Amino acid sequence: MRGVVATIVAMPTSERKEASLRAAMQQRAASALMQASITIYNIIADAWKNVTTNTADFKELTPEFYQPEDGGQFLVNTMNLNFGVRQDGATVGDVELPKWAKDHRDCISKFRLALESERVSSKLHNWIDLMFGYKQRGAEAEKADNVFYYLTYEGAKDLDSVEDINDRYSLEVQIMEFGQVPRQLFSVPHPKKLVGCLIGTDQHYLSNVAVYAAEDCKYDNNRIGSICENSWLKMEDIMPGDQHRLHRSPVSAVCLSSDGSTVFSVSHDSMLKMFCAKDKRQLRSVNLSNMSLSSCVLMPDEKTVIVGSWDNCVYMYSVEYGKILETTMAHDDAVSSIFWNKGLLATASWDSTAKLWSYSGHVGVKIQSCAQLLAELDHDTRVTCVTLTSDSSHLVSGTTDGRVYIWDTNTYGLIGKYEGGPCCGFQIVKCKFPSYSFI
Repeated sequence: MRGVVATIVAMPTSERKEASLRAAMQQRAASALMQASITIYNIIADAWKNVTTNTADFKELTPEFYQPEDGGQFLVNTMNLNFGVRQDGATVGDVELPKWAKDHRDCISKFRLALESERVSSKLHNWIDLMFGYKQRGAEAEKADNVFYYLTYEGAKDLDSVEDINDRYSLEVQIMEFGQVPRQLFSVPHPKKLVGCLIGTDQHYLSNVAVYAAEDCKYDNNRIGSICENSWLKMEDIMPGDQHRLHRSPVSAVCLSSDGSTVFSVSHDSMLKMFCAKDKRQLRSVNLSNMSLSSCVLMPDEKTVIVGSWDNCVYMYSVEYGKILETTMAHDDAVSSIFWNKGLLATASWDSTAKLWSYSGHVGVKIQSCAQLLAELDHDTRVTCVTLTSDSSHLVSGTTDGRVYIWDTNTYGLIGKYEGGPCCGFQIVKCKFPSYSFI
């Protein structure tokens, strides 16, 4: 032991500091291993008690607590890992649930219901103000009793400017152990979420919307009114007039020219194809992307095809010039659906948003962008389809959790959010308005 001490003492100052730092980190790691079974998150009731009574405990639930589609599997020790035992001798395994939860799936489902409840939704903006908004720092934070230690704020200390290794280590440990306040995103109060639009409040709008569910693609006539009565209930009576295999992968969308002579199709094989129905021959095959194409719309002048892709982009392809006129990075995830009407382009995406764009088409071959973003409409889950009324005054969007949203395109406000009735639990794959608009 004396030899070890003598060696350290004989080291230069910088090496001695590094050796001391390594020893401290090893000691801390060993201590963490010894305390793992004590500090590991394994009882929801205990965690709740700590955060509501202990002023030094700032835990918040991660997004997994609100994703019932995952079934709460993160709460289950499926790999039977050895996490040790608690101080009372109990083995640490699956996370212990509250008494009101039947199982892990039921627990997460109820967490999601609570999050989406009117009570939470009506107060959610207050939490945003505290965590990301104008009450995070400054005088408003002091008024809200929302002030933390100065090192917890981003940018409070430039670590790169700290030359002393011990000082820097102490700062890093402080940040590692106690965390940091999120980046401030808003400097003004966040708007309150619109709540209270339940089934029965706006049936005038809903009675004009036809909705298909993904399970069997039948009309849901119980909660959402069908406008076509029984006209499409006997699909077996419809016989194909002609068939042509143009793509190697599933066809995701088609559109027709006004006279029905030309068919435009897009597929998961990333190809846009033009087919002459009269001559029964392929006119054009274009590789627009290296990922699947999801949707297509033919502009009224039939000179431009708008295509949505899983690479997050929307492509404007010129039929006349045979080239891509514009590529717009429209979303943060795959574009699932597009719809155009009277100068408005609506796009849907797996990033849980629908967007409205101003787009009246290209004149000739323009270099500058012609699509201008007007609004971003947030949803709870992936958006699978969008459509507009004939006068473009309202937009309807469908999501993977079986909900239908109706929006006002003038104010960009949400008119209502509706469950898909018996088809709830299956994603909405198609929404359609009648040819007439709202009165």
